[in-house]
Amino acid sequence: MLLDCLLILGAVIGALGILRILGQLNDRSFPLMGIITTALGVGMIYWVQMESGQELTLAQFPDAIFRVIGELN
Repeated sequence: MLLDCLLILGAVIGALGILRILGQLNDRSFPLMGIITTALGVGMIYWVQMESGQELTLAQFPDAIFRVIGELN
């Protein structure tokens, strides 16, 4: 359960970091916070991959989302 939450959180933080990079580049400023945010998200996904001991695929993201939603009930 914890790894599923970290996987989802890492994907969301990584996606928001990429959007932050694009926004800061549009403002013509150095995207330091966007780079840090994206690195944090990628690091969380890498941590889940190392802890689970198996290769992560895109097909595992929906399964992780539904497992987390199922645990909330």
